[in-house]
Amino acid sequence: MAKQMEIEQIYENWEESYNKVPKLVHALQSFCPGTICELRAIPYYDGHLMVCDCSMFDKWHKMATVISFLPIAFAIMESKSMESWSFFLTNLRRHVIPQEGLLIISDRSQAIKAPLKADDSGWQPLRVFHAYCIRHMAANFMSHFKSVEGKRYLINVAYSPSKTGYEWYMDTLRGLLQEMANCADRFNKEIWLQHCDRGRWFGHMTTNLSEFINVILKDTWYLPISTIVRITYERLQKLFVMKGREAQS
Repeated sequence: MAKQMEIEQIYENWEESYNKVPKLVHALQSFCPGTICELRAIPYYDGHLMVCDCSMFDKWHKMATVISFLPIAFAIMESKSMESWSFFLTNLRRHVIPQEGLLIISDRSQAIKAPLKADDSGWQPLRVFHAYCIRHMAANFMSHFKSVEGKRYLINVAYSPSKTGYEWYMDTLRGLLQEMANCADRFNKEIWLQHCDRGRWFGHMTTNLSEFINVILKDTWYLPISTIVRITYERLQKLFVMKGREAQS
């Protein structure tokens, strides 16, 4: 309670912050036209989108992020619910990324999977393909089986570029514990194995780029929403300039 009161003294309260968001977004659009609205102009690196799981920044709200080569969309949502993800993904498809042949990489959250499979979502094959983040799969695998060696073999199974390599690591995993291999076998091969990707993954197996943006914004999570919008804009603007100069050099 004391922390919240201190934040409100510096940044105003949450209700006032909500009311300022539309004016703030309009002001940012006027200051730098195209940065917020004209997202269709952003090139999509290899046709990949990485959806980062929600990051809690206060008791009631979370932020979702979609990354291509650069961050292209953010959403502030009430929870990690299917309804929230459906709202975000539907509007993302309708207003930002209508392109065909995309690959979306996410964790195995049912709240994300269900909206992607909806008949009217616009996210279904062959228009869009879905794959699992290997880092998240390995973390879940580790929490269930408590085997560092098994986790390492699972990652090698996923990254193997050939069927021969895949089979070698799977045999090794079976030798370690048959149940671990059985668990890995239950997943659709096209959504987590590089040698079955049909050329859609291009070696991108994780949502690490999204997590990197989370780190940049992490200390804003507990601030009022208008402050989060403003700081997100300012920090990413600096990031784009820095990365642009690095690329040019």
